[in-house]
Amino acid sequence: MCFRPADLSVAPTCKKCGVENEAGAEVCTSCGAELPKAQGMPGIPSAPPPGASRAAAPQAPRAPQAPTPPRAN
Repeated sequence: MCFRPADLSVAPTCKKCGVENEAGAEVCTSCGAELPKAQGMPGIPSAPPPGASRAAAPQAPRAPQAPTPPRAN
């Protein structure tokens, strides 16, 4: 099943006057206030930047070992 939001608004809304501005705008066209920076979609992790270390990636499980014979005392 694929989750797709019903509405995705990329136009920033001014927190000072409430006017919806064009996508990519950095200042409000109505009052000149600085607009909030665009965030990623909620619930979707962002991708690591190119060249980032992948040390945190999980390791593959080891192959199963054959049982060892019992030792004589």
